[in-house]
Amino acid sequence: MHLYQWYIVISAILIILEIFAAGFVLLPVGIAGLMTAVVAYFYPDLWLHAVFFICGSGLSILAINTFRERMDESAPPQAAGPVGQTGVIIDRHEGSNSLRVKIYGDVWDVVENSIPEHQISWYPTGTQVRVKSVIGNKVTIEKI
Repeated sequence: MHLYQWYIVISAILIILEIFAAGFVLLPVGIAGLMTAVVAYFYPDLWLHAVFFICGSGLSILAINTFRERMDESAPPQAAGPVGQTGVIIDRHEGSNSLRVKIYGDVWDVVENSIPEHQISWYPTGTQVRVKSVIGNKVTIEKI
């Protein structure tokens, strides 16, 4: 088996192993190995292979990191905590604005005074609500 064929086999193995690895570690090395295989096919000098492999690995890592940074910048910002999620009122204290809401298994207190006094009766236990915002460790809600 010729040297360039070994480069191709090892590079293919590294690229396949990248599927199971965390992060882009093996892919740049596999790509550099494929580029080195092309050089090895035409030029049998080992020092040239080493230089080309090292430079190819560096350029591949630089290109992948640049691509990853651009993808991270273009991603939309994620909402903080339960904002926009729906839940259900599980506890209501009569005579006050004190409510508790269950959202995906977590229980949150509702900010007092976030619901006007005359509307508090519109929120009995079991009412479906949506979280408008988070203030500290409490939420403000709206009826769905």
